[in-house]
Amino acid sequence: MLNRVYESVHAHEVVLANVNRRLVEAKVWATKAEEERQQDVAQLEDAKAMNANLKTDREWMLDYGVVHIANAILDAPETIFVVAVAVVAAKARDAGWYLTHVNAVSEK
Repeated sequence: MLNRVYESVHAHEVVLANVNRRLVEAKVWATKAEEERQQDVAQLEDAKAMNANLKTDREWMLDYGVVHIANAILDAPETIFVVAVAVVAAKARDAGWYLTHVNAVSEK
């Protein structure tokens, strides 16, 4: 009789140990998942801020930047104009474009 009680208590201790082990594993997993979620939220916020900055930069370039750059090049003295066009052509080639003539850029 005492032997059966001992076996029953031992079986319950084994089950309890397994439950405790699983609980510890679940807590570790939950902590890791929360840390990863916080990292994802931070990355998302960074991406949102970067996107807002890109939109602002794009709008400025469309509204002012491209026009001012083009006017500055076109209004420059002839020697500076030639150098500016050469620099723009070199940068365009580096980016995978080529100048078909001075007033047009085409994709390769």
